[in-house]
Amino acid sequence: MTLYLFDNQLGVRTGLELLQYAVSIHVTGPIIMLTDTENRVLDEQAMHEGAADFLIKTYLTSELLDRSIRDATERQRLLHEMSRIAKTEPLTGLANRSLFNDFIDGALARARRANSLLALLFRET
Repeated sequence: MTLYLFDNQLGVRTGLELLQYAVSIHVTGPIIMLTDTENRVLDEQAMHEGAADFLIKTYLTSELLDRSIRDATERQRLLHEMSRIAKTEPLTGLANRSLFNDFIDGALARARRANSLLALLFRET
């Protein structure tokens, strides 16, 4: 699993803008934001936007960074596992209606982008 560390001071853009972009393109690894200043509003906004953690560099120690990385990685692993469980039938492990809907949504989006047709056959039993 890939983990991302974003510094909030990037020059022209901020780490928060990069975080929002990463979330919009569905980056799947956890993102930890780093900043020079204590800013509760920025902290809350980063967490709301999808950051796994928000660390202030002046208080940063190797132990704190290690804990943050372990926690963010474990949280991400659990989210993926919960998603897998939510989209499969427990007895058979086969896809359920939710996963089928996700598959159809993706197929429709690909057909629209390619300006092509999509057929779905349904057989009622």
